[in-house]
Amino acid sequence: MLKIFIGYTKIVINKNWKAKIVFGQISIFLTILICFVNLAAARQICVAPSGGRSNGSGTIDNPFDTVSHALDQELPGDSIVLRGGVHQAGNIWYTGQGGEPVAFLTIDEYPNERAVIMGKRLVIESQYIRTQNIEFRNFSIVARHQERNHWRYSHHIEILNNKFSTSDVAIYFCCNEGLIQGNTFDPAHYAIYLMHGNGNIIRENSIRNTLKYSIRIYDEDKYGSSGERYPKLRNLSVGNNMINGSLSRSGIVISGGDYSKPPIEINGVLIRNNVIVNNSTGGITLQGDGWIKNIEIHNNTIYGNPGGGIRIDPDKQVENIAIINNILSNNGLSHLYSNGKVTHLVVRKNLYWNPTSVGDGVRDSSPVMGNPLFGNPAIRDFHLAMGSAAIGRGESLAKLTTDKDGKQRPIGSGYDIGAYEH
Repeated sequence: MLKIFIGYTKIVINKNWKAKIVFGQISIFLTILICFVNLAAARQICVAPSGGRSNGSGTIDNPFDTVSHALDQELPGDSIVLRGGVHQAGNIWYTGQGGEPVAFLTIDEYPNERAVIMGKRLVIESQYIRTQNIEFRNFSIVARHQERNHWRYSHHIEILNNKFSTSDVAIYFCCNEGLIQGNTFDPAHYAIYLMHGNGNIIRENSIRNTLKYSIRIYDEDKYGSSGERYPKLRNLSVGNNMINGSLSRSGIVISGGDYSKPPIEINGVLIRNNVIVNNSTGGITLQGDGWIKNIEIHNNTIYGNPGGGIRIDPDKQVENIAIINNILSNNGLSHLYSNGKVTHLVVRKNLYWNPTSVGDGVRDSSPVMGNPLFGNPAIRDFHLAMGSAAIGRGESLAKLTTDKDGKQRPIGSGYDIGAYEH
């Protein structure tokens, strides 16, 4: 028997000269090799708001004139960098190959220059795409299913550290394993519209002055373009966001549908360490007629929402809702509300203040009553001051090892209630 080793790949040839190949190892080896080749060949492709050309080479001395023309030339690992100034863009529809796991295709600003994109929208049907450090004015980013690829989900789309100001929806997101992080929105019609997909993360964003919902978890696609019989939204994490001042809706809404057929299934949403304040119709709302289950609402600070703190108001039954370690303070109507259409509702260790009452249709098995003593709500400082009734009164939760600032939990003898550890 002859054994041949290629890196960590072994090819075994028996006495009949039939090769047995360890395909899993070869696949890993080839993937790593391709990624290193892509990284080695990665380019910086320049786009200038003036003086660029459609047939440019993408160098700093001969840039492209638009993002669209630069995308026509991309390869995995490339960075499309935007020179300072205002870039006008219409509808950009990207269906290219995208990037690789360690070789994202990136759209970024040129170092130390402020790049602004105005116009309509960038539609992405691809994978391993990252957009970062750009200012978008009246411009939307849309991640959607890959129609060209039999409605395969786009995946690993990252939208990082951008600034959005728009009268429309800032981000539409149909994606698997996507990340929306560190962006600011002020104002927007909706900031983030999350439709179906699996394993997405929304974290560390600052959202202010939306006309309607700040984060809407709902299938606006109406299911027709998914290629799925029963569209699903699963394993979503919404954490460490500042959500402030929706003018006519809630800060976060989870909605199973509006009697479209079939209703979407929303299964597995963790909402943690958010500060949700001054939103018109409530802090967090569960509603609609779909299948909503396994929702965890942990360690949020929910303050000053005229329509109430957390509202569970579905048209159909929802199940497995856990509301633990939240501060509910200065909310209108009631801190918590349920219309009774909940199977397995767990509510405990939440702090209630002004008024010191739990709410309507809900019982907290171990409520905490007392003043949370925030730093200064007038300037959105909801850190806990010494003597806060929230300090050390929370429940230990395995899924929460840090607070909104990234500090470890717990500090001291026990978990603090709300988004921040003292």
